[in-house]
Amino acid sequence: MVPGGQHVYIQRSGALTFTVPHSGALIDLYSTSVAAATDGIYRGPWGVYWSACPVVNTTNVWQVFARIPPFSQQNCLPFEARAQNWTGGIGAWEYI
Repeated sequence: MVPGGQHVYIQRSGALTFTVPHSGALIDLYSTSVAAATDGIYRGPWGVYWSACPVVNTTNVWQVFARIPPFSQQNCLPFEARAQNWTGGIGAWEYI
């Protein structure tokens, strides 16, 4: 909802990320393709799947990656992402 909006995109490392509030800068852009297939599962560019990978030197912190070549993260958990229609209003002003 932040003025100027925020966009979700994938960096060249495969990391799923979003733009800084009030900025349209797509840093280290690989793709803006994050869409649902006909089966309702959200996939990355060209239909690749997602993995949740532990962030190095942290505890209980995970980061989402699209499994684009050359995916090399370790100890990751593959998953499928689905979304439901949200009718509860604005979820957050901005993501940081």
